[in-house]
Amino acid sequence: MTLDTIPVPEPKKGRMLPARLCDLAVLLKVQLAAVNPIDWKLFSGGLHGICPVTFPYVPGFDVAGKVAKVGEGVTDFAVGDEVVVDIGLCETCCNDSPAGPCGAFAEYAVALADTVAKRDGLSAEELVGLPLAGLTSYQALFTGAGRDFTGAELGKVAEGKKVLILGGAAATGAIAIQLGKAVGAYVTTTASPNKMPDGSTKIDYMKKLGADEVINYKEADWADALAGKEYDQIYDCVGTPEDSVVKVADYAAECGL
Repeated sequence: MTLDTIPVPEPKKGRMLPARLCDLAVLLKVQLAAVNPIDWKLFSGGLHGICPVTFPYVPGFDVAGKVAKVGEGVTDFAVGDEVVVDIGLCETCCNDSPAGPCGAFAEYAVALADTVAKRDGLSAEELVGLPLAGLTSYQALFTGAGRDFTGAELGKVAEGKKVLILGGAAATGAIAIQLGKAVGAYVTTTASPNKMPDGSTKIDYMKKLGADEVINYKEADWADALAGKEYDQIYDCVGTPEDSVVKVADYAAECGL
């Protein structure tokens, strides 16, 4: 292992970022970075076929920091702005990406300006874990990120719809519960009675977030507990083979999804 001093990253021309877009990027001074499951998946090499990570490799996607430099075409940000961003898998980990690979776990990181948001007085600690998990759940619930076997779009959660969220205590699950309730959906989730740092249980936490129904997965199988009940969408934030491949597929078929 060696410790080297390397140049501060800069936006670069590539397949994902033509020369004219280099001026639409910002350089961020990183204050905090969050760790996500995608990070260890990239470490393992399991996504190499999609995102062939090259070296030198700086991991991480979620950044909370301050704008250190702006491209000539950037008008919405100025040096010193406090911001948060998911710098993006496609933007940093594909062939000829404009920055990266990744880059959050460093002193500085590059991001496209249109992916960056101002923190509006909220702290880095409050927001650093939001971008990637929040975007994942938003896309799953609202932007038609998937289709059922008939070709109909999923991700159409709205008032009156029923959503089942597996793994409500995951970051994506906790955000999804709040997003679903914000639009008036009926939200059911799964959680355990394990204790939170404040002494309450994860089941208590799910209810505090607004879940209408919480299934204790240590006492009941969610597929049995919900037998005969129909849901408009299932959002799996756990990803175990038993749930994802077997139970979800069978239950979705029963619901006509």
